[in-house]
Amino acid sequence: ELEDEGGEGTEGSHWEKRVFFSEYMTGSTQSGADAVVSLLTLAMLQDTGWYEVDFTKAEVLKWGLMQGCSFAQDQCPDVGCDTEQDDVCTFDRSAIGYCGKDELMDGCSIVLPYVDQHCEHGDEVNIRMTCNSQDCLGSFFGPDGACMESSLKREGFNIDYSSTVSCYKHRCLGALGEEVLEVQTPDGEWHRCSENRLLESDAYIGNLLCPRTGSLCGVFTGGVMPDNKQLIPMAEVETDEPLDFITEVKPLDWALYIGAGAGALG
Repeated sequence: ELEDEGGEGTEGSHWEKRVFFSEYMTGSTQSGADAVVSLLTLAMLQDTGWYEVDFTKAEVLKWGLMQGCSFAQDQCPDVGCDTEQDDVCTFDRSAIGYCGKDELMDGCSIVLPYVDQHCEHGDEVNIRMTCNSQDCLGSFFGPDGACMESSLKREGFNIDYSSTVSCYKHRCLGALGEEVLEVQTPDGEWHRCSENRLLESDAYIGNLLCPRTGSLCGVFTGGVMPDNKQLIPMAEVETDEPLDFITEVKPLDWALYIGAGAGALG
């Protein structure tokens, strides 16, 4: 499905953002969100006849993964966007975000990430509230950080903060298809998670809610493909150094190119 909004240069020449939200070839990318080049885009490039591509470079499109046909066919995907919440986890648990709108989302509400609240980008994070120079929520921002629902707050402090999510460290253990999710609480202890298990932490009141294992481990994280890599934006790539998923650029038949619609390549 191609984009039907955005005007000239976007409409009809990119993947529909409502269906392919975090794909690199949608009409826009979200600040704070990691765009991916999926199998769909690589297959499109291959099918033009102008490129030979390396399909092992495909990245996992987490948006809508394992959600069934209704996710793409419904007027608006169900992404748990609650306008009454101050903060909420993004669809892939990569960041803390808020319920908002995107001009290319067909009017659907979507969780948009705060630019300074990406769970794995510890050096870019703005800690919102500190207790004796430590995060009042016991948050972890850095490698293996993920957004989770939590009511944890430092014990002994008067914390007037309504957020119900924050970032905590996790790890995935076991073989593909038999993964086990573990979460580290602020006291440094690792806990084996089962869905909706409530975790406690020394020196904190409240609980941390275990997420579903499949939302952080297994196929959802790219277990059937190479690990995701950070892509260089197209504008920053030198023209004589093609992207690593392109193995060959074939000579163009310009009549064929114009007839097929050059806009499909962005």
